[in-house]
Amino acid sequence: SEVAGKSPKELTALFERLSGSDALKPDYDEAVEKKVAAEEGTLSAYQKRKALLAEQKHLKGQRDEANAYEALGKQTSELRTKLVLLRLYEIEASIASCEFERQRALSSHAAERNAAAAAESTINEATEPRRGHSKAARDHLQSEVDHLDRQIALAEKSANSLRSKNATQSDAVKSLKAKLSELEGAEKAAEKAHKQAEAKQPELNLTADQKRLRAELTARAGAATAEVQEKPAKIRREVKAAERVLAQLTGEVAAAEADAAEAREQATALSERCDATAAEIEKTATEGAKASADVQRLDAERKDCDAKAGLLRAELQEGQAKLGELRSDRDESARDAKMRECLENLQRQIKGVHGRVSELCEPTHRRYEVSCAVALGKNLDAVVVDSEAVARECIKYLKEQRFSPQTFIPLDAIRPKPIAERLRSLGGSTKLVLDVLKFEPAYEQAIRYAAADSLLCDTLGEARELCYRSRAAQAGERFK
Repeated sequence: SEVAGKSPKELTALFERLSGSDALKPDYDEAVEKKVAAEEGTLSAYQKRKALLAEQKHLKGQRDEANAYEALGKQTSELRTKLVLLRLYEIEASIASCEFERQRALSSHAAERNAAAAAESTINEATEPRRGHSKAARDHLQSEVDHLDRQIALAEKSANSLRSKNATQSDAVKSLKAKLSELEGAEKAAEKAHKQAEAKQPELNLTADQKRLRAELTARAGAATAEVQEKPAKIRREVKAAERVLAQLTGEVAAAEADAAEAREQATALSERCDATAAEIEKTATEGAKASADVQRLDAERKDCDAKAGLLRAELQEGQAKLGELRSDRDESARDAKMRECLENLQRQIKGVHGRVSELCEPTHRRYEVSCAVALGKNLDAVVVDSEAVARECIKYLKEQRFSPQTFIPLDAIRPKPIAERLRSLGGSTKLVLDVLKFEPAYEQAIRYAAADSLLCDTLGEARELCYRSRAAQAGERFK
């Protein structure tokens, strides 16, 4: 009944005690624990081996991808270099052709300009004396024309005066002739009456006194008749004198009119000579203006050639700058390739070398690539290793193989400063560089050491506002 009342566990203990296996229980438990521990160790080793194989496969794929990328990069660089060299060759050929055309244009321009200068000097030499002579001749002709105009005016004035005097004298001659006719008629009438009176007068017997009186009266009558007869003679003399004066005035008028006509003819000839001289001067000025226009055209062509040459020089400089950038990229690619080869050798030869910081982390977005590279600075190419001992082995290997020096970050020795959480709440677009990087947790210490507490902003204005005008900046805090 006691056995029947026991539980299965108590029954098992009873059987073990009765069979003597109870003494072996500690050894059994210890063996079971060892078995479990061995199974756990085997499982852990299997899992580690599986993880290592997966990581090795992943690393191999990355290495193959990196090699393919490097090969493509080299091919791209070579193609870009060839393209730039080809463009540079084309530009140099174009520049040489343009320079040849420019030299030819300059020589042609110089020849044309010299010809134009010679023509202009010839024209100036030919026209200056002619201009001076023409001007002097024109002034002389103009003075002669003015003198002749004055003479014509004086001759016309004198002719008009003589015409008026001639008309007055003609009127006086006509008046004297009329008076002379009247006197001659009166004289003839008096003689006729005297003859009739003498014919009718009877023969008288006069005394001595009467004869004496008659003689006195006859003498008086003769004197009166002589005086009357003298007046027509005087008038005749005045008429002849007036006719002579009239003839003289008529001759002077004709001479004055002839002088005026001759002066007009001379003035017409001088005017024609002045017009011819002015036409010649105008023609010379037109030829000089044409020569000046040719010189200006040649100057414009020369300036155009200089401008084209300047553009070609600028293109050449731009091509040379691009070629320099490509050469720099090629040198940098070569340096990166050498550093990658050195890193692969270190990883192959020494255990505990993980890789460069730039390979162990990447930005969460492409727009942060440049900013993160600037923030990481010289630590971007630093090599992450497990310990200082590994770093010393790497340095020794680099010295032996004569590779360029490298910066190493040992994970067991670095002590990065803790990140202040307030830097994550500054507002705006401000972020910690550490927060925009993706990396494995095993490398967190190295990435924190490389990035430190650097901040990232979207714009330069916001960065300046944070560094110089924010409350924290005014309180004396400095941001990186």
